Amino acid sequence: LNKWFERRPNHIVKHLQDYFGLSGRFNVIVSAEDCDQAKFSVNGCPSTAKISGYYFADVTLNLSAVLPSDKEVDYWIVTDSNGDEKRIFADAIDLTLTDNVTVTLHVKDAAPVVLPERTVATTEVMPHNKGALCDETGHYPKAWIEFYNDNDFAIDMAGLYVMNEKVNYQIPGGSSELTTIPAKGHLVFFADGKTELGALHLGLTLKDDKANAVYLGEIIDGNASYIDYYEMPALKKNQSYGRSSDGAEKLVTFENSTPFAKNSMGKVLVEQTLYTYVEEGPDPYVPDDPNPGDDDPTPVSEVVSPVASVNVYPNPTSDYVKINGNSEEFKYILCSISGKQLLTGVGKEVDMTGLPAGMYVLQVFDGDVLQGVKVMKR
Repeated sequence: LNKWFERRPNHIVKHLQDYFGLSGRFNVIVSAEDCDQAKFSVNGCPSTAKISGYYFADVTLNLSAVLPSDKEVDYWIVTDSNGDEKRIFADAIDLTLTDNVTVTLHVKDAAPVVLPERTVATTEVMPHNKGALCDETGHYPKAWIEFYNDNDFAIDMAGLYVMNEKVNYQIPGGSSELTTIPAKGHLVFFADGKTELGALHLGLTLKDDKANAVYLGEIIDGNASYIDYYEMPALKKNQSYGRSSDGAEKLVTFENSTPFAKNSMGKVLVEQTLYTYVEEGPDPYVPDDPNPGDDDPTPVSEVVSPVASVNVYPNPTSDYVKINGNSEEFKYILCSISGKQLLTGVGKEVDMTGLPAGMYVLQVFDGDVLQGVKVMKR
């Protein structure tokens, strides 16, 4: 039996050669110069291991690479068994094998990414994918996140960060054919932590049995700037959470997901309220609850004025925020973005050191006026 296993690979190769009329195989050695993090793809299939090996001569071999965000392809050098070299300046190369070859990818520092103004929204998320949507390899990743491009032009997601409570993951450059969303179109990324599978696989995962938060934005000089975010409740397997229709503010739980299609086509189970992050200063709110200090948190959904009389800083913060306003001291309530009361107190400083990273709403009573300020904990 052992001998049968040892002979089987050669039998399979011979069968393929005879069946397809292939002439033979050549050895291809592939590596990257000064870039250990480079990952290669062969004929569009990302590899999780070394791709050096024997390839059939009669099949065109397409090689491409996924690189760290600070690197990009400079050129490839293809060297045959006689030592003759060919230098190719291209993101990907096609090889027609007539000899054993060594392929070396040379990289260079990537030009700084200049991000255009982008109105891209996280439109649907499935944290527990059990057969609802497969990836490009035919497998079913643990979770997926869909984005919608509301512009009249295509947008490359490369350079943006997809974030949750624990991980800030930057979508790599060099794969625009994969990471670009067409105008008024959709694009799905797989939150499986398997970046070696290609640019559509994110270096983060989601919890399949608890609430999740998903953020989309940029990180500039260590500070996060958010394009879009929302929190979602715990979902059952193959349920998704997203906007009731593309670009809408209303968030819903879907019984039937709609990846790569309009969300309005999905079957809705539950509707929830969206709280939109506004980067240009805090948003004040009017309390619906006359007793904001009790266990029933004050809703924070009615915006009444774009002007705030209190200032909360630093924002984002890693530990404390200070409150500045007209009063000598302030009564405050800190809530999750979904409205759950987390902290209450009186003073000019709020201790957030024990809270996980994410977005919060700080409700501050300045005299008889209650105002809500969105605070980001890093």
